[in-house]
Amino acid sequence: MGKHQWEHTPHEIFILGAAFKTLAEAIEDSTGVKVSPTKIDAAARFPSSELASMAAPIVRHRFKLDKARKRCVNAALDIIDQDELGGRSPLTPTQQSSWWLGYSSGWGVMLPIQHLRERRDPPMSAVELAESIGVSRQLLSRWESYKVMPAAESVEKLATALNVSPEEMQSRLKMAVELRAGTEKSEKQGEED
Repeated sequence: MGKHQWEHTPHEIFILGAAFKTLAEAIEDSTGVKVSPTKIDAAARFPSSELASMAAPIVRHRFKLDKARKRCVNAALDIIDQDELGGRSPLTPTQQSSWWLGYSSGWGVMLPIQHLRERRDPPMSAVELAESIGVSRQLLSRWESYKVMPAAESVEKLATALNVSPEEMQSRLKMAVELRAGTEKSEKQGEED
């Protein structure tokens, strides 16, 4: 039997919320249909079954997900074991808070620099961002993939170019690094099993 009564960490539940939002956006982008508030509320209480029902149309209609969105959804699916998919054990109010935080962040929490670039009005390419802050495209790519973290001065330049405060940029980068570390840890454990 799977984990009893949602014995997942807040980090894991956060990822489930982000994955649900990611799937909702993919469906809306592909079909123009928004996910109903009722379905969103149900997902905050019963994430496993709702996440599975959201994934079905993605697979059935072969919607394309980019690498960042795919990684977010795969991380969520790795968290849920098969016994939980049919289960209707609700999240506790504290767990629901973690889910809502993930939902409000969406897939962008995994790749905040790329997410902020694409959400700008007008959107900014990686080359444009690199040029605007005076770094090479290769260095920006390393920041976006967390191979190297930007120095404090570079965080300020990124924040200015992406229209967010330096504190928000630092917070987004920190959260993404923690989520990536958690995702990589679960990927390694899966390989060892």
